[in-house]
Amino acid sequence: AVVSTQSTGESARRLGVPINDLVFVSQWGGSSVKKAVCPVTIEGLMIEGALFDGHCLVECQRDSPSSSAIAHCTIAWVASRDVKKQTGEVTIPLYYSSEREKQVTAISVPCNGSPDHWKLKSVALVLKNQ
Repeated sequence: AVVSTQSTGESARRLGVPINDLVFVSQWGGSSVKKAVCPVTIEGLMIEGALFDGHCLVECQRDSPSSSAIAHCTIAWVASRDVKKQTGEVTIPLYYSSEREKQVTAISVPCNGSPDHWKLKSVALVLKNQ
């Protein structure tokens, strides 16, 4: 991903750590990413295969739309020493469009239950709904 690649080098320089010591993290809603020097906020994302209640993934209902808007997300590269191991998250792909042909990156999203449950549902984020 262009954003990830460009911000990786800049984050490493500003944090004074090797690129190999960086970890890609995400924060949902209004919170900022702690210890981030080059955070990027993504707005207008759509989610497919699940719903997001503002805190974590939830099951779709029979009458749920095939895709729905999701809260904005802030992503950043931070030093691995500053990241605490998170439980209750699943890493899902972020695609350029709903056709799912071009994956931009993968982003961690809070969830209840097993991350494998959400992967089996093919949950994905989309930048551009077509």
